[in-house]
Amino acid sequence: MKLTIGFSRPTGKKFPIFSWLIRLVEWTPYSHVYLQWYNSYTKTVITYEAGGSSVHFKGKSIFDHSVIVIDEYEISIDQTQRKNLMKYCFEKAGTSYGIKQVIGIGYVKFMGLFGKKKSNPFTDGDKTMVCSELVGNILSEILMKEHNLDLDVAGPKAIHQFLTTLEQQGEITKIK
Repeated sequence: MKLTIGFSRPTGKKFPIFSWLIRLVEWTPYSHVYLQWYNSYTKTVITYEAGGSSVHFKGKSIFDHSVIVIDEYEISIDQTQRKNLMKYCFEKAGTSYGIKQVIGIGYVKFMGLFGKKKSNPFTDGDKTMVCSELVGNILSEILMKEHNLDLDVAGPKAIHQFLTTLEQQGEITKIK
């Protein structure tokens, strides 16, 4: 199975203040990281993400109308990884979005501007999740792509940089 890891930002009529702040702090054209794969049983593309109020699945057409895709990477996974991925995704679906964790990430990065090293005061393990934490966990726990990212403070940019390294090593392919 091919698994896509993508980076996006919202589209829409309302000004996306939350996305804008993430892009400003991260200094990137994207504010979100997600997973997608083709389900041969239903013959549909499924998006899996942490966003809005929870970790959830979303149909491709709804996803495509709500975002602008910036970059995508593709990785081949074997049957065991696929089974473990599906199990993980179903077990984590419905987990609340970690809005306080995002605020904590902003705090850590803001303090870093003044040379102060702080930890995220709103870390809560797996009680809530943000998009970069969700994808980072899947990369290390399911796909066995070891990274040394602190997922309590890593944003989409850190995940993107890690995937760029994997691409340079020939482990994944950039498709967009």
